[in-house]
Amino acid sequence: MPWIDYLTPVDHYNLPENRVRIYEKDKRFLIPLYTMWLMDFGFFYWILFDVYQGKVATSNGSFLLLAICIAQFGAINATVGHELVHRKVFIHKFCGTLSYAKMIYGHFFIQHIRSHHKHVATPADPSTSRLGESLFYFFWRAIPEGYVEVWDYEQARLKQQGCDKWWQVILFNRAITFNVGQLVYLGVIWAIMGTRTLIFHMVVSSIITLMFETVNYIEHYGLLRKLIPGSDSVYESVKITHSWNAP
Repeated sequence: MPWIDYLTPVDHYNLPENRVRIYEKDKRFLIPLYTMWLMDFGFFYWILFDVYQGKVATSNGSFLLLAICIAQFGAINATVGHELVHRKVFIHKFCGTLSYAKMIYGHFFIQHIRSHHKHVATPADPSTSRLGESLFYFFWRAIPEGYVEVWDYEQARLKQQGCDKWWQVILFNRAITFNVGQLVYLGVIWAIMGTRTLIFHMVVSSIITLMFETVNYIEHYGLLRKLIPGSDSVYESVKITHSWNAP
C-alpha cells in the first residue's frame, strides 16, 4: 500500500459539503463495510475453532505469530466498527459495537461518541495524546482513563434520569452491563473451546486494542484547541487542524 501511494498520482480533491451529505446517505457504502465485518467475524471464529482442534498455534512461537496476524485483521474491523457506530440506524450501531465487544473493548462506543467528539484536542480527552508523551505511556494512561470516563458518564446519566438505587445502577449502567456481557461471552468461549483458545482470544483482543489505541495516539498527537478568551474551560470549535489524518 505505501508503494502504491508513491507510484499513483496525488489527488487532493475533496467533496464539497453539500455533496458529502448526499454521499453519506448512499447505502452502497455499507457494502464494503459489512463485507469486511462479516469476513473478520467469520475468519476469527474459524481460527478459534482451529486453535481448539489443535490444527494451528501448536507451539508458543506460532501461537504468538498467529495472534499478531489475526489481530491485524481485527484492527481493520475496529475501524469498520467506528464507521458503523456513527450511523443513525440502530442495527448499524449494534454491529459496530459488536466489533469492539469482540476485542473486549465495548465501552469504547460510549467514550468515543459522548466524550471524544466533545473534548478532542483538549486535556479533558483521554484519547488525545499529549505533546512529548510516548506511545507506551499513552497506553498506560489512556486505556484506564477511558474506563473511568465511561463509568463517570454513565453514573451522571443515571443520576440525571433519577436512577439512584443500587439495582438500577447494576441494570442500567452500561459500563457494568457491557463488561458483564463480555465476561459471559468469554465464559462461553472457555466452556466450548477450552483454556488455550480463551488465552488466544485474549491475546488477540489485547493486540487489537493496542493497535487501535495507536491510531488514536497518532491522530491527535500534541494538538490542542485554544481556550476561548476569558474562559478556563470553553475551547474553540474543532477544526481541520486538530487531526493529523485530516484531508
